[in-house]
Amino acid sequence: MYPLLKTLFSVVLTLTFGPAFACTEGSNGCDVGKREWVEYIQDTLSFSFCDAGSPFVKCSDVSPVQCRKIASAAANECLAKLDKTIPPLLNRTEAGDRGEALGDCMGGKLFKAIKIREDKDPDCAGML
Repeated sequence: MYPLLKTLFSVVLTLTFGPAFACTEGSNGCDVGKREWVEYIQDTLSFSFCDAGSPFVKCSDVSPVQCRKIASAAANECLAKLDKTIPPLLNRTEAGDRGEALGDCMGGKLFKAIKIREDKDPDCAGML
């Protein structure tokens, strides 16, 4: 697996456990509805992957705005593709599993749409 794709998975998995799961450990109230989870992912992912210091911007010739458009489209496509696998109510494990599948799908789409250049910045070496 590409190092950048591992980073992408890490971000997606972190996001799947975001504010939607703000609850105390051990409580039964840690589930989140599908719509709430999907909206949170749609609102958050493109910004997380496309800030000025992210590899998809720092190691390519796209701006943060262009990257966000690409990432948002990828998120929407992947969420539509995975829609039938997302249960109406997700617990942390289910959100993590769906987040990993989403990261895999989005990573493939972002790699196809954004050409990563290892020569763009010293920190970009080894990204592929």
